[in-house]
Amino acid sequence: MLTELRVNSLGIIDNLIWEPGPGLNIITGETGSGKSLIIDAIEALFFGEASESMVRHGCSKALVEGYFSLDENTPKPLKDLLYDKNFDAEEETIIASLEIKKKGRNYYRINGNPVAKSLLEHIGRLIIDVHAQSQHLSLFNKHNHIDLLDAYAGTSNMRLEFATRLSELQNLEQRKSEREKQTEEFYKKRDFLNFQLNELTAASIKPGEDVQLESERQKLASAEEIKALALELYEMLRGGSSENDLSAFDRINEAWVTARRLASFDEEVAQLMNDIEEIKDRLDVLGYSVRRYGENIETSQNRLADVQERLDLINDLKRKYGKSIDSILAYKDELEREIEELNCFETDRELIEEKIKELKQEMGSIGIKLSESRKIAAKQLEDAVALELEELNMPQVVFKVGIKQEEADVNGLPVGKGTKTGYNRNGIDQLEFAASTNPGEPVEPIRNIASTGELSRFTLAIKNALSHADRTSTLIFDEIDIGVGGRSGEVLGRKLWSLARHHQVICITHLPQLAVYADRHFKVTKIDSGGRNTSFINQLSEESRLEELAIMLSSNKYSEKARQAAKDLADRTVEWKNSLQQWPTT
Repeated sequence: MLTELRVNSLGIIDNLIWEPGPGLNIITGETGSGKSLIIDAIEALFFGEASESMVRHGCSKALVEGYFSLDENTPKPLKDLLYDKNFDAEEETIIASLEIKKKGRNYYRINGNPVAKSLLEHIGRLIIDVHAQSQHLSLFNKHNHIDLLDAYAGTSNMRLEFATRLSELQNLEQRKSEREKQTEEFYKKRDFLNFQLNELTAASIKPGEDVQLESERQKLASAEEIKALALELYEMLRGGSSENDLSAFDRINEAWVTARRLASFDEEVAQLMNDIEEIKDRLDVLGYSVRRYGENIETSQNRLADVQERLDLINDLKRKYGKSIDSILAYKDELEREIEELNCFETDRELIEEKIKELKQEMGSIGIKLSESRKIAAKQLEDAVALELEELNMPQVVFKVGIKQEEADVNGLPVGKGTKTGYNRNGIDQLEFAASTNPGEPVEPIRNIASTGELSRFTLAIKNALSHADRTSTLIFDEIDIGVGGRSGEVLGRKLWSLARHHQVICITHLPQLAVYADRHFKVTKIDSGGRNTSFINQLSEESRLEELAIMLSSNKYSEKARQAAKDLADRTVEWKNSLQQWPTT
């Protein structure tokens, strides 16, 4: 809500401080007094082009500051925006300011901090609707229409549920997209890893196999020499081919014979004979062992070739996968684990696709229910606006809520009978308010309707019908009484006052029948001071308010008769307000 407006050196305004309150704030004054400058200042602050021609003659700059209160009723989008821009949304007041320089650039600020004009405009669209010479009403932005209808229909929670599902869907589709991008690489990698695993599995190598094979290879490569040495060793131990070429066994046997002869002379030598005999037996066994060893040495060149081929295979695998068999086997285990993970990748992709299908089915069901609820509420809103228009003596104006869905390709949401529809965070509906202001004319989007007093009243009808749903805190009307008088002015006053139970309403008017409904009545006057005109704004007391109403009733000629007429009008207004028992403003 706008709590204070400060304007310095703007047009004929020298220094103006205005403090509107909650409820219906009426501004009156003579033509040319500067009433519209107040609206111009607010428009320049948020929406319009601030040019140096607006700066008061003789001044180097103009300043506009708007103070807005924040409370529990502050729209959440505004709080989120302030938070995103690092402004403390918990403060009770936000100060928006504009400095227009005669020479140089303009400066826009929030709470004293420089900001882009676009940010002020964004904030303005969230907290204030200005209906004057230009179109800045939230109603003219079709993106707001679905928000207003959902608030009116009480379907915001269902829409939030849809949006939550959409976020899940977008996450899944992102994962699916990543999987699809990785698919070609995935197959290449899996094929390569399977090739490596198959190669290692086919090799079927065992721990220590290389050491065993190397030992066998060395034996096979030297088999003939080993056989010859074994035979030679056997001959030395047990053979002996002649008396001159005695083996070790022959020599020890001779020693045993000599020891036996010696023992015949001395029994103490008998133990020595036994030791020699034991050696003889050992040599006999050892000799035959050496001979069998030599006889068993394999000299097959085929086996040697097989061993060498196996060793070559193992060495080749070592070059590819590790420096040892243990390293190769560890790498094989890692391959099996990684291939299992890749197989999970493919399974995950299938699960994602199935989940996307299920989620779209859920979203389609929610979207249909949401759309049906909106259509019911849309008809109710159309009837409510029609009633408002009839009371405003505008029965020829037709208001419609256009709801449609757009067919989509296979990526759309299923909505029954094989049909798929487009969707966004708001559901499956494309929605826009439309109207026809003249009989026989087709309805068209309300943003295409020219800004006139008639449209202001049409806007008032919609605003009243949406009064509980529309969260825009401040509504400003400047042209709403054009072409209106008498009884219609009183109807307008009642509508504006009713609207002001849920919003702060600011209205500039020339109609006393409208002005009498003010919760606060302000008068703008223009005073000639030092040869220059200066505008001032003052809140009227009850007595001065009756005087102002009397002047408005009598074409700027005050009289006691006019004052009595003003009092009668004011008394009827109070009686009407009391009958509604809704004096408090929000």
